[in-house]
Amino acid sequence: MKGLVGAAVLMALLAALVVYSPADSPWSGVKERLEEAGGTTYEETATQGERMALFLSNLLGENLQADENSGSAPGAGTVETEVPKGTGDWEMAGVSLGDSVEEMEAARGEAKDVQAGNYSFDWHIYYKDKYEQYAQYGVQDGRVVALYSNQQTWQDAEGNGWGTGRDTIRETYGESIETVARGNIRTETNEQQQGVYEVEDGYATFFYDIHEENRVNALLLVDKEVERNSSFYAGESEEVRESYEQLVWHLTNAQRVQLGRDTLAYNDSVAAVARAHSENMAENQFFDHVNPEGQNPFDRLERDGIGYMQAAENIASGQRSPLYAAAGWMNSYEGHREAMLGNYDGLGVGVAFDEENRPFYTQNFVSPSRE
Repeated sequence: MKGLVGAAVLMALLAALVVYSPADSPWSGVKERLEEAGGTTYEETATQGERMALFLSNLLGENLQADENSGSAPGAGTVETEVPKGTGDWEMAGVSLGDSVEEMEAARGEAKDVQAGNYSFDWHIYYKDKYEQYAQYGVQDGRVVALYSNQQTWQDAEGNGWGTGRDTIRETYGESIETVARGNIRTETNEQQQGVYEVEDGYATFFYDIHEENRVNALLLVDKEVERNSSFYAGESEEVRESYEQLVWHLTNAQRVQLGRDTLAYNDSVAAVARAHSENMAENQFFDHVNPEGQNPFDRLERDGIGYMQAAENIASGQRSPLYAAAGWMNSYEGHREAMLGNYDGLGVGVAFDEENRPFYTQNFVSPSRE
């Protein structure tokens, strides 16, 4: 229904645009108000119709595309998928904690990608077609020791899964653990956005979507000993940096597909701009879209010769891994979520670490995406 309402409103506004000058149009001031909301910065699109489509997309939470001929705008919704069964009480797209590599590959085939993380294992990343059935499996010593997905690919023994309400999770598991010991560090849990529980198989972290009635949006399940012996931050290395950048891209696409959006192509040229900004923040210890040289995201893109019709930027710092950075952006009230789900077709990600191994993340979204 919301998509139909959005299409009708868009048609009416597009028809009215011809009588407004740019200074007097309904778009006037919207860009500035979105920027003032913080977190994400928006650039005007090239045409009046595209400007209004971008505005309504962020207003309605729908993926709207302006049709200059008819004024139509298709909506998008959550993707419903069947959850395959695994071999244990916890299964994720056919794979359970404790499965052997052979069992994992029998269920899912060859991994689409393998990336390092802040744990002692590598993430084996799986998805079908355009990021459907997305899941990450942590493999150590020939066994699956971690599961993660931000899609409808898993369920526990009680039938809880993606979309289950926070109250139901608490009824099933009780109150969330307040602190978790990782190595010689104890970390506090944000109980409004996450629920952490010690279960038979390991530590389960349920990520809640505060914009969708506090329903479960993702699950991270890690073997107890692996979690307890993990470090909070990964040590800085070129491998970890590149892995974090790729993981942010994978997580963004998986989230977009689950919520009915199109995937984003990875843009290496845009990634170079994002990485330079993360490096600047890490080296000079600031956290802002505007760097000490006074350049905003659009200045930096234009400086490197990158053209676009619309663009946006997300930044984050201090999250122990891309899983938490992506979850934080999705739960933001300040525009990050709109960028994650916005009308772009290209993404570049840059990650850098400061002297304390604290990561700085930058996402730059562009449309159209040109190398």
